[in-house]
Amino acid sequence: MMKRITLKRTLIAAGGFSLALAVPAQASVIQSWEFNDAPGTLLSDAENSVAGGSSWNEDIGGSEVTADGVFRIRRDPPEGEFSSWAVSQITDPGNFSLSMNVAGWNFTGDEDENVRFGFTDGVNNVITAQLRIFRTAEDEVSLIGNALGDGETISSVSAFTASQDTPIRFVLNYDSVNHTYEVGYQPENESFVSIGSAATDPDRGPGAIRLSVLGDYSDTGEFFDIDEISLVPEPSTYALVFGGLVGALALWRRRRE
Repeated sequence: MMKRITLKRTLIAAGGFSLALAVPAQASVIQSWEFNDAPGTLLSDAENSVAGGSSWNEDIGGSEVTADGVFRIRRDPPEGEFSSWAVSQITDPGNFSLSMNVAGWNFTGDEDENVRFGFTDGVNNVITAQLRIFRTAEDEVSLIGNALGDGETISSVSAFTASQDTPIRFVLNYDSVNHTYEVGYQPENESFVSIGSAATDPDRGPGAIRLSVLGDYSDTGEFFDIDEISLVPEPSTYALVFGGLVGALALWRRRRE
């Protein structure tokens, strides 16, 4: 089984005090599907490790949790795209990071595979911003960012081969205040690589998370393994909150002295 890429929870210590941060609920993990469910669990039944978290509203045919603790896409599709949505539960404006940790994949056959994840304006609604992972005619795996409506596209980058056995974290960062997004990836034990940023349609928001699959994944040995999907505030949001707390603590100590 491949090593799981996990979220890190941190505790700040300053001036001899450990601070249990009194920050809004949005400053914690908002959604997280780790796919540690029983083998055979479908997407709509996958447990959200966040108490009160959302569930996916549709299953992806032929795809389920495996004994290795991943959600394996093995779709033998009819024509067209298949999508599932989960309410994002984002309630406040700010910067948010939606990530999909992928344990690996193997793409074969004649049909180009596509996996897309991102934000829509609501369940079964229009796309706000998404990251698309797809196999090209040259048998490479490329990434592209799309923001529909009046949003802008981030040019595609060919980054991987058709077979991948090293975990990769794919990221979509979304700023709902300035209406921009950024997409990129982070191989295990390496630095984050941004492939660009662009504007989103200001009339669209992050009402729901969307996972979409297009193409045939039913050839022998073909798969796309998702290790985790999570939604958290982007680090810059934490920096603003933590910076304010540290500043307040410093001021309090100066007054005490």
